[in-house]
Amino acid sequence: ISPHNSLFKNMPKEQFAKYLEALKTNELVQKVICGDNEKILKTPPIKYRTLPADKMDGHITTYIYGQKVAFEFWGGAVIVIICSSDTQYAERSRFEYLWGKAKETP
Repeated sequence: ISPHNSLFKNMPKEQFAKYLEALKTNELVQKVICGDNEKILKTPPIKYRTLPADKMDGHITTYIYGQKVAFEFWGGAVIVIICSSDTQYAERSRFEYLWGKAKETP
């Protein structure tokens, strides 16, 4: 969940290309929810949905992977990683709920 869709904006193009290739090679799909006022990179295997920008106001990006949840505050100034299956389950459930409410991008 990214309030400002900053996930890839500072990533060098070569690194981004390698990242996308790794997703494809490992048959992974990344799902991103961002504000409806954000510029979206239409790049499979990344799927985007949007929520109203005023509902995405904040400075926290959430990453859910494996049994971990990472919270990125203020554009990477602080990152907190929680290794907990209970936390991962709760955050994944919250994400899936929001994903269901979010609008598909054209």
